[in-house]
Amino acid sequence: MSFPLFNVVVLLLLVSPTVTAQRALPDDNLAYPVLVQIPGVDEASGFYLNTPTDTYFVSAKHVLFDQIGQLLGPTMTLLSYPKDPKEPGVNRFSVDLVALNRAGEIKLHPSADVVVVRVAKSTPVPGDSSHFTLSAVTGVTAVETAKSGVLGASIDAVKKYDSVLVGNDVILFGYPTSLGIRGSPQLDPLKPLLRKGIVAGLKPDSKSIILDCPSYFGNSGGPVVEVDRTFAQNTFNIIGVVSQFVPFDQNLINHTLLPNLSNSGYSIVTPMDFVLELVK
Repeated sequence: MSFPLFNVVVLLLLVSPTVTAQRALPDDNLAYPVLVQIPGVDEASGFYLNTPTDTYFVSAKHVLFDQIGQLLGPTMTLLSYPKDPKEPGVNRFSVDLVALNRAGEIKLHPSADVVVVRVAKSTPVPGDSSHFTLSAVTGVTAVETAKSGVLGASIDAVKKYDSVLVGNDVILFGYPTSLGIRGSPQLDPLKPLLRKGIVAGLKPDSKSIILDCPSYFGNSGGPVVEVDRTFAQNTFNIIGVVSQFVPFDQNLINHTLLPNLSNSGYSIVTPMDFVLELVK
C-alpha cells in the first residue's frame, strides 16, 4: 500500500526532533563586562581576571588615571551581572582607590594603556577549578552580590598577541554610555552592549590590535574576545582591552586646516600580554 506524497511529508514533520536555539557565544561570557563608575567622571568598562591566587579588575589605564598619573577620583563602583543571564540581581562593589593605591594593589603598565587592581584573593572550589571563593582585599566592599557570585575570566582563556589571527571574528564587550540621546529610553546605560567585528590588522611596532569594529566613549577598558573556529568546536579567548577608537578627519579630504573628526569604525586594542606582565 502506498502513501500519497503529502501524507509522507506530514509524517516526517511529525517525527522531526525539536531544535533548541543556541547562543553564538557561551552564556556566561555575557557577564564579562564590568561598568566603572567614578563620581564626576565619564563611565567606562572593564572586566575581572582570575589567576590561581587572585582576582584582578582589568581596565584601560586612562579609565582610572589622568595623563600625569593621578587618580581621577578617590573611589569607584564596579557593577556586573550574574553568570546565568536569566538570574536576577547584580554584583556591585565599592572600591577605595586611594587606599588600594597606597597599599600597592593598583598596578599601571609603564607604557601600555592597561591597569590592574587586585580586588580579591581567589581560592578554587574543590573539584571545580572553574569556580572560585573570593575574599575581598581591604578597601573593596561588596554592596550587593548575585546568587551565583562574580564571574571572572580564567587566565587560561587569555590569548597572547603573537597568536591573534587577522580575519577572525571578535566580540567587543562594554558600556558605550555615550550613545543615545540623554533621557531617551533607547538604551539602558546600566546594561552592557556587544559589538561584533573582525581582527582587521596588527601593528607590531606598538604591539596593538586593530579591529574593524567601532567603539565609543564608555567602551574604554572593556574586554575583546576572539572566536577561533575549528571543525570540532569554537573557542573564545580574551585577546585585549579596548583603548581607543580610530578617528577619521573629513578635512584631510577637503584640504582644510581645521580638524573635523568622526569615528572611522576602527578601534585599537591593547593586547593581554601587557596585562599578564602586571598580574604575574
